[in-house]
Amino acid sequence: MKKKLINNLDTVITAVFLTIIFIALPLLEKQYFIFSQFLAQVSLFLVLFYFFMRTLLSKQELTVRFGYLELLFILLIAPFLVSALSSENKYQGFLILLDVIIFACFLIAYKKIFFTSKSWMLFLPVITGGFLLSCITILDTFHFSLKAGFVNANLAALFIFISLLYALTFLKKSMIFSLKGISLLIAILAMITAEIIISSRSIYIIIISIFLILIISAKKISVLADQHVRPQRHKCTEEQRNNVYPENSKTATKYKSIIIIALLAGILIALVGFSYKLYQIPYKWERIQIWKTSLAMLKDNIISGVGTGNYELVAYQYNFPTAESPARYALYPNHAHNQWLHVMCETGIISIIILGLFFFIFLRNAFFLYRNYLLSSIVPLVFISFLIFGCVNNFFDSYALAFLFMSSLVAFQNSIPNRTIEFTIHSSRTIILIIFLFLSLHLLLYITIPYLAHRNYMASQLFYEQGKLVQARNAIDSAIKKTPNNSSCYRLKAKIQFSDYLQKRNIELIPLVVRDYEEAKNINPSDFRTFRDEADFYLALFSTVPSTEFIYNAISTYKAALKLNPYNPFYHYHLSHCYAILNKLEKATEELKIAVEIEPNYIAGHFELSNLYRTTNNTRMSEMHLQRAKELAIKYKYYPRSKNDYINTLLHIPSELLFAINM
Repeated sequence: MKKKLINNLDTVITAVFLTIIFIALPLLEKQYFIFSQFLAQVSLFLVLFYFFMRTLLSKQELTVRFGYLELLFILLIAPFLVSALSSENKYQGFLILLDVIIFACFLIAYKKIFFTSKSWMLFLPVITGGFLLSCITILDTFHFSLKAGFVNANLAALFIFISLLYALTFLKKSMIFSLKGISLLIAILAMITAEIIISSRSIYIIIISIFLILIISAKKISVLADQHVRPQRHKCTEEQRNNVYPENSKTATKYKSIIIIALLAGILIALVGFSYKLYQIPYKWERIQIWKTSLAMLKDNIISGVGTGNYELVAYQYNFPTAESPARYALYPNHAHNQWLHVMCETGIISIIILGLFFFIFLRNAFFLYRNYLLSSIVPLVFISFLIFGCVNNFFDSYALAFLFMSSLVAFQNSIPNRTIEFTIHSSRTIILIIFLFLSLHLLLYITIPYLAHRNYMASQLFYEQGKLVQARNAIDSAIKKTPNNSSCYRLKAKIQFSDYLQKRNIELIPLVVRDYEEAKNINPSDFRTFRDEADFYLALFSTVPSTEFIYNAISTYKAALKLNPYNPFYHYHLSHCYAILNKLEKATEELKIAVEIEPNYIAGHFELSNLYRTTNNTRMSEMHLQRAKELAIKYKYYPRSKNDYINTLLHIPSELLFAINM
């Protein structure tokens, strides 16, 4: 009786935990991403506390069994640790290492609750979350202002697609006219509608791949006609199964052709949708180019990688021109658009080996499932969907999808017979107390404090934008105390100090600004944004204290930024301005020529180049670039303002030029 009561309590705890993770997180990640992470981490540790305390009170052993796939995922901590130690971006390395530890803890907790809860309770929160996300997607299409949901449409499409797969498995013919059946049908229709609205290329690729797999295994597709055949019967032959369940053979014979035709029709529809989506998108083949540049990045940093969290920063050195856009280098890849390639680029050779073993074991197990009639069950299809999606997109950036992936990993691992590795914790007060203290300190030091530091940073940024410099400085100082190895905090503090100088003209603040920029560069020398901001600071400082020393400092700092971001025309523009101040007109002209070679549509670049040629009495070149600037100004005068500041700066029309074209 006591054991049954404990198991029922486990079920309740599991339901609450999964509801928080799989319903709240996808709805919060658009506007409250950091809070959604914090919520997930705290929820996870509360569940771990419960399991450890229950083990202590019941005087039982706590045994955790890991399959090879799960163990390999946990071993990914190793390359992240190596990368964090060798990385020039230690703060991001620390955060990503923390994420991997959190994900490993999730696996431990989920392995435990997987065997103490009813299976439908593991997936019902996913279906509910997918339904709510679908409703938000549908309402947003009709221009309702909603702040919830995923930032990335592809991530929303994947979550809804996984929810749809689970919902279809629960739908039985016998329950169609019941309340549960009607609710499930409404959820399915909403999710299908949302998928059509989002129209994700990644989901089309997944659908085509899965349907092809099912068609290739057409001889074994009779399993689709019998939802009562469970994975435990994988050792039965088809003849034995038909003898036990004679209706299976009749059903399969009746519906097999219909299923194959439906799959072919689904592939055709997905191909049409994929082609239409590809036609609508201006950057049709950018992912292939991103993958090529990512492979080049991996080749150059194959031993230890570029460092955790450094992919986006290093990617600027591997940027590529986009012919379809008015700005050739405006497309900044913030990730590899391939989860597995992204991990390898950041962590190097160790992760290459681990991921190689991971996919080898998966393929071996997938072949086993194919051979034993289980490939058409939901768990392998969900897991395959994640692996395919990971080949064309990143999904670990989302806590909701990362947890959903790991839950499918546990379900997939337990659907196949495999050797496991056991870890047993004996129930003693000392052991449980040590674990409890460790988790408490981890929750306080590595979850709560970084979260509060981020809140302070965001508050400081808001105060800075509002001109409330005292509050901004107090908030950023508080953030730095909590996370002293975050270069972004020092960059923001330097800006606040310089704004304070501009108000008070207190020359004693200048060394403090320089010190903050130096600290930011020491923490992460790969961050070109620090060099850019420092160079802007020296250039702005010259306008208040006209010393050529500041111009030379600006020149050297802009050049340092160009080494890290070589395709940015604006740095060349500012360098030209610096050389012009020093009356080095030839160098100033050369820098502007490079700027307009990088970006031929750079309006201000052509206009300033025209002015420089006029200063050096080169009338022909001056008129040529002035004419080009006017043509571009007329062409892009009514170009809609973009969310990309790079494009806005590139197509900005100087006031003198705007006056000239309006005459």
